Amino acid sequence: MGTRTFTAQVGDNGSQTIITFYREIPGGWKLDLRNAQGQHVANGDRWVETIDDLVLQLGNFTDDDLMWHTEEDEPVSFYAAVKECTLHSQIT
Repeated sequence: MGTRTFTAQVGDNGSQTIITFYREIPGGWKLDLRNAQGQHVANGDRWVETIDDLVLQLGNFTDDDLMWHTEEDEPVSFYAAVKECTLHSQIT
């Protein structure tokens, strides 16, 4: 079981990569990187233990300032998304 999923898009050399993450309960963070056709990019299916690892993986992938969205396509800050995932995982 996981929390709500958050998504961002990044342009990389003319192609789009869709980045999603959520918190697994119990467990760590799921990070998913796919191209515009929905296929995983190289090493695009990742699981990390801590929020530090998640931030490091995102930072290693792109320097872009990502615009995150909820499943309902509402804009949300990275901090708000992580906070929601963390608080939700504490409740369940």
